Amino acid sequence: LDLFTIGSKLRKVYNKSIDRNRFLTFCKAILKSMESSETKIWYVSVALKAQHSVHFIQQVKWILLEACRSLRYLKPGMPKDEPFINTYLTTFVILTDYTLWKMTSKGG
Repeated sequence: LDLFTIGSKLRKVYNKSIDRNRFLTFCKAILKSMESSETKIWYVSVALKAQHSVHFIQQVKWILLEACRSLRYLKPGMPKDEPFINTYLTTFVILTDYTLWKMTSKGG
């Protein structure tokens, strides 16, 4: 729930020209939470709570849209862009492929 709350706040104040590194850090935190063995920490666990499910979907759509917009301007051969590209592509895969979510393999 903490990452979800942070994402909601970031979404409200987000300015893509200023918050590039902040958005990268947020995506990395999502990925790290998904690697945790504790279910309460998983970013996607918020989707299981009825009161947050619609906002969770909206937030995931925003994350994927912003990552996609950012990818348009990144160059794969540039070393400074590689962390952004790797993080955004991994974020796409993790958030869109539910079979990679540990809660689906554990039975939720």
